[in-house]
Amino acid sequence: MKDLGEHPVKHGVKIHLYALCTDDVLNQEIPQKLRRKEAEKPRDKPRALWIGVGAVVLVLTAGAVMWNTRQKTSGPPSSSPPVVAGAPERVLTYWITVQKYRDERPYQEPFRLASDINFEANYRIQLGFRSPQSGHLYLINEGPVPRNGLPDYHMLFPSPTTNNGSARVEANSEMLFPPAGRKLIRFDEQQGTEKLWVVWSKEDVPALSEARQAASFAAEDGGSIKDTQRVEALRMLLKRYSSEKHDVERDDDSKTTTVKTTGDMLVDLRKLEHH
Repeated sequence: MKDLGEHPVKHGVKIHLYALCTDDVLNQEIPQKLRRKEAEKPRDKPRALWIGVGAVVLVLTAGAVMWNTRQKTSGPPSSSPPVVAGAPERVLTYWITVQKYRDERPYQEPFRLASDINFEANYRIQLGFRSPQSGHLYLINEGPVPRNGLPDYHMLFPSPTTNNGSARVEANSEMLFPPAGRKLIRFDEQQGTEKLWVVWSKEDVPALSEARQAASFAAEDGGSIKDTQRVEALRMLLKRYSSEKHDVERDDDSKTTTVKTTGDMLVDLRKLEHH
């Protein structure tokens, strides 16, 4: 800033002027017009207010000049995309523990499934789950052989004898199915690809609740859903949500699978070869 001193303007009022010197504006000399007015005498006018107003006007003018210069050299400002806060993720980690059986007795030590294997008849599994959020968990088994042209669905969880019949699982709690001390899920004599549908939802899902109510949990049925209307509704729901994008991460060390989605519900399909 170059101090140009006080100079009279209209009606003899004096204001204090400053010149802004930049790389583009280098002239520090007092303009000739101001030098002529320097000889004039001040008038009896209140000065403090006008000095402040004049300084503000000059600074604003200088700022406009500098902004104009930058616009000419740099062009119009680029438009930046709006900042959008990341949607919260729904996260579910699960694992499968396998127990081999021979002659209806456990054979060798149980192990967590690291990669897909061919299951033999009478192999048995237990499923484990945990999540940093509370939510509703549903486990549906689809047998390898369709029934009456429709998927052979069995509701594994929730069931009347597990988790008090509720699908809700609290945050950061470990949920085992079947619970410790119960009979494990057994592969029967059917051959092909068993499908394990894992559904993790923020809220209760009416179509799944209705399917659970329609399921038969008699020993010989094992949660079988026989109502064709419920089966078709369940098929459409699983098809819709399983096609939505979600991330799947396998941890080789802990032998766990973590699925993530930014929606309120995720559906993950795990195929288990059965021979």
